[in-house]
Amino acid sequence: MKPSVASSGKWLLLAALASLLLAGFFWQNLIFASAVATSEYRPALLRDAVWGEPVSSFRERFNSGTPEAELLLWLAETGFKIASNGSAYRRLRGLPCNELVEVSWTAVDGEIRDSSAVVLKAGCL
Repeated sequence: MKPSVASSGKWLLLAALASLLLAGFFWQNLIFASAVATSEYRPALLRDAVWGEPVSSFRERFNSGTPEAELLLWLAETGFKIASNGSAYRRLRGLPCNELVEVSWTAVDGEIRDSSAVVLKAGCL
């Protein structure tokens, strides 16, 4: 015997209501899960950073003698806001903490002389 269209519609309605009921019970978990899923992550070069300490892997990559253009390209590709005074920053929104990454450098004739990147805590839940 073939199910009727009305019978199929009832099952769809029941499934939709059950889904809404479950979402109502677990709305906080759903919000938290979506916040975690949309969190930003540090660029790979900064993943091993410890809050408030200069990142050694960054300094090794952009050491003295590296063309400044390479650093500027990396900063642009990874979403940093570049200031005109040899500095850049990026705010990473994540859970449980937001982070602020500050990059600074000095360059002479287009070559880096010194560079530093520091990841700072910028607010936690």
